[in-house]
Amino acid sequence: YGTFKIAYTVGKYGIDDGGCVRVARRGGMKPQTVDPKFPGYTTVTSTRDVRLVSGSLPITQTVSKDIELFGSKRGDLRASHIRPFWSAFQVDIKDGSLYEGDKLVFTFGDTSQGSPG
Repeated sequence: YGTFKIAYTVGKYGIDDGGCVRVARRGGMKPQTVDPKFPGYTTVTSTRDVRLVSGSLPITQTVSKDIELFGSKRGDLRASHIRPFWSAFQVDIKDGSLYEGDKLVFTFGDTSQGSPG
């Protein structure tokens, strides 16, 4: 078990409502957002007041058409991430936009609610 953070600083053009940030990984823990007491619990925070919807993307490179993911219908997710990456963790920005200098902080293995990391 372990905990690590990734801080992402939004660039010059920002991220519009409906945009996303994806973190691909090669190994290690499997991030999850369902059970805060289970290993791999992952959280994302923002320096701006927006709604964040996050979760792990499938390991496969191609998933079926019209899959429901993060509460919205998605089309073909072909090449959502490619080898050697196992899977990806994605956060969707909702109900607002992020601007240059705003930050997203991903905490993988967040222990604040009882997860061992």
